[in-house]
Amino acid sequence: MLNHVVLLGIDVGNVVSGVVALLDGKIDFVKTVDNRQVFDVVRGYMGKYDSVEVVVEDIKPFAGNLSQQAIDTCKFIGQLTWRLDEIEAKYTLMNRAAVRKWVYDNFNYLVMPLVCKKIEKRNAKNNDGKHRKPSFVYVDDSMVLKAMKECWKIETPPPGRGYEYGLKTHTWQALGLVSAFRQQVPSFEALVHQNGE
Repeated sequence: MLNHVVLLGIDVGNVVSGVVALLDGKIDFVKTVDNRQVFDVVRGYMGKYDSVEVVVEDIKPFAGNLSQQAIDTCKFIGQLTWRLDEIEAKYTLMNRAAVRKWVYDNFNYLVMPLVCKKIEKRNAKNNDGKHRKPSFVYVDDSMVLKAMKECWKIETPPPGRGYEYGLKTHTWQALGLVSAFRQQVPSFEALVHQNGE
């Protein structure tokens, strides 16, 4: 096996999932994958590299109606984690709120104007009639995308062309997962630096 550090991020969907792999801290693989093939991507990296960590987007309880899409996504998370356990893969479940908070804390200069605009547009007010204070709960997927463009120095492509690495909706969120994880887990970041990032 090759002595490299791989971090796989999986933004789970009900039918397809975004998968991003960092190899020694650099983007190596970006693809929206049919859920039936996600495990094969993980197994492929585990068969080739000796240090592989997987970060899977988790779903936490929320208020409101539960859609069939959310139910199917939860079912797939269960299937995926069971299969990861079966092969003794090292994995972490991270919910989207943790990624949004990381984006809010680390790219505040970028998202704060957007968060404030969102609060004003929604006319979100406290009981005293004042606008609510900015917080990570207002960070949305489009703000995560902007933060990832900044974090990875990815330029906006000219009209008619796609983003570098083929990044699209689910894969931007997967990139957010691996980016947040690698900075929040010092031991992982140290391992990447040890391998010469």
